[in-house]
Amino acid sequence: TILVDIVDDVPTAYANTNSVSEGAQVSGNVLSDGTPDVLGADGAAPGGAVTGVATGSNVSNPVSGNLGGAGIAGQYGTLVLNAN
Repeated sequence: TILVDIVDDVPTAYANTNSVSEGAQVSGNVLSDGTPDVLGADGAAPGGAVTGVATGSNVSNPVSGNLGGAGIAGQYGTLVLNAN
């Protein structure tokens, strides 16, 4: 008899913040900013670690799939996430 007990750490995401002056643009990295996210023992998924994005309190229908350049309108501007 072989017993396998898999113990895997889980990914941990941290909230990302940034600021920008009116009319300007800002950029950053949502995976490896000042507090890097922990991807877990398996590493990033082949398609990337970000799987969906939602605005405000909307968590029922996040934007998912190809995030490359998809704009997400917010109260103060548009958030654009690129794949890499």
